[in-house]
Amino acid sequence: MSNSPPEEDPDELNLKEILLDVKTSLKAVTGKLDLLTARLDQIKQRVDTNKTMLDNLETWISDIDDQQTASKEQLLKKDRILDIIKAKHKDLEARSRHSNLRIAVVTGSTAISKIEDYAENLLHCLFVEHLSPVFIVECAHFSLGPALLLERPPG
Repeated sequence: MSNSPPEEDPDELNLKEILLDVKTSLKAVTGKLDLLTARLDQIKQRVDTNKTMLDNLETWISDIDDQQTASKEQLLKKDRILDIIKAKHKDLEARSRHSNLRIAVVTGSTAISKIEDYAENLLHCLFVEHLSPVFIVECAHFSLGPALLLERPPG
């Protein structure tokens, strides 16, 4: 009996080579899958970033729409105030031929205190209308100045 290594079966040797090739191929596929997974994560991050940017853009557009709506409402309110002032002024012009009537338009955050201050100097208050932030006061014998007094709001 000799102590020589047993000879391997050629089919078994061939099978080992095939298994080694499969093992190497699996490692390569696993590496590519890891790369694809990393790339997919990058794409997901970009999608999330783009979604956030889109949400921010939609919010910004909505804010602009709200500002435009508010501006339109302010313009309508100003037009309404001007229409009332013009109508009152025409009415006052007609009535002022017979008496000493005046109209005061007071705007701004100090409007209420101004009206209270002016009220001390008014002999007769005929008309007060509040159209935020404007008070229109029509009175007889308005002794503080011109027929139309406008005070601009602060800021």
